[in-house]
Parts: sequence; structure tokens; C-alpha cells
Amino acid sequence: MSADIAAHYAAIRALLPAGLQSYSGVVPDTPVYPYVVLWGSPGSEDSEALSDDPSTLTLRAYATYAGLSFDSVAITISRVRAVLNRARPTVAGRVTSRLVQSSQQPIQADLGVSVPGVGHPFYAVDQYELISDPA
Repeated sequence: MSADIAAHYAAIRALLPAGLQSYSGVVPDTPVYPYVVLWGSPGSEDSEALSDDPSTLTLRAYATYAGLSFDSVAITISRVRAVLNRARPTVAGRVTSRLVQSSQQPIQADLGVSVPGVGHPFYAVDQYELISDPA
């Protein structure tokens, strides 16, 4: 039985701090800054069972942090890491590992985006690895 990938992402998003703008997968043309957008891999399903039925889901969820300044992104990163790093998302019918954070992209200006009256926003990316098994 395949794991419900969308349920895993929803469980991670549910852990995000209240009051922080978040998006799932895509960001609107005029986002509310600062924000975090969750996106990531569809995961890989492996098996240790003799039947070779997939059971273990390993996925890499990414959090892209964006803000109008370097400091805004740094503060957003701290807020999100405080609730995601080493947290254990709750997914019905599954036993999940703790999320393990690793930095993927440093805080830098997004030269491909221009905010009227502000200039270029800043962004950074973290990866959170999650392993999930049937309960």
C-alpha cells in the first residue's frame, strides 16, 4: 500500500508557526512577505518485507524562506526551524521519524524577482528529511 504523500506534506505544514504566511508548492504573483513555501520530492517507497510491498516512505521536504531583507529571512528561518527541526509530524496510520534539517541554499538576494518600491527580496532554502512507516 502506497503512503499518502500529500498527507505527509500537510502534516509538516500544520507544524508551521501561527501567523507566518505559508504556501504549499507555489507562490502567488504577489505574495505576502515574509513567507515560507513548502515543496519537495515525491519521496521513494522501499520495502523490507519478503512480499516486497512498499512500506517505508522517505521524502525530502524543502522550505524556501523569503523576505524583503536579509534579516527578515534570518528571523523567518529561526521561527520555522524552531518548530520543524527534530519535530515528528503526525500522519494517520503512519509512524514518522523526526524531521532532520539541513541547509541547502544560503540567504541571498533573488535577482529574478523585483518588488516595487523595495528592490530584490531575499531567500534561503532548507531541506527536511522524513522517514515514514506504517503504524
